[in-house]
Amino acid sequence: MSTSALSTAIDTSVKKADMLKNDPKKFWTKAMLAGVYISFAVVFAFRIGDAFRATGSPATSLIGGMTFSLALVLIVIGGGELFTGNTMYMTMGSLDQKTSLKETLYVWGVTYLGNLIGVLFFTFLFVQTGLFKDIPADHYLFSAVTGKIGLTTGEMFFRGILCNWLVCLAIWLPLQTDNFAAKVMLIMMTVTSFFVSGYEHSIANMALFSISLSVPHPDTITLTGAAFNLLIVSLGNIVGGGLFVGATNWYVNRQGIKKEVPIYAGDEKQKIIAK
Repeated sequence: MSTSALSTAIDTSVKKADMLKNDPKKFWTKAMLAGVYISFAVVFAFRIGDAFRATGSPATSLIGGMTFSLALVLIVIGGGELFTGNTMYMTMGSLDQKTSLKETLYVWGVTYLGNLIGVLFFTFLFVQTGLFKDIPADHYLFSAVTGKIGLTTGEMFFRGILCNWLVCLAIWLPLQTDNFAAKVMLIMMTVTSFFVSGYEHSIANMALFSISLSVPHPDTITLTGAAFNLLIVSLGNIVGGGLFVGATNWYVNRQGIKKEVPIYAGDEKQKIIAK
């Protein structure tokens, strides 16, 4: 089954590169939608999480993680281009020589910018609702953002690695089943584990920082601190998704994939199917 999942992931990487080349407006739209979906889940998770936190509930992180998993369900099931997931897909495609390094970097760059635009668009709409205009300085959202900005560079980087290792597993594992309910459960369990563990997800952080900076917020939350966090966490996410999920699963499963290998007999070029 893993071999079949790898074939699917590699084919998906080719489709992503082709879409960006041949239908860029569609690709940009899907990337922006992913940013919006992440933002929806951030608001959902931190509104519910704050209610549990206010009562001193030990289940605050667990509930926050379960509700935040809506983000990846919307993206995977609903369709969207997420930067962190594409670190896995495009790495697999490049290692299998189905996509080039240039295509991989281009997909990553456009997806990242598209996710950011989607987050900013959602933030503009959300601020107009006035829902967070009077939240206190000790709100769950602000305390989480302050904690993220206060991390050391090493903590940001390694939490970014571990986060996207789990997030990409939440994309990789559902490829190995056709059961819809199983896909959703795998996504929810894996995303909840990264949230509860306290790891760092660059696109989720975009939404957290964007919303926090757009409403009255504590002085501990700054644009400079947010930008630095995004830079370091994004690099960690690339390592976690690209190396520890993309490259590792390509390596352990690639032997079972059939490839067309050109051979030469006289002056005629023939192709055979070889493992």
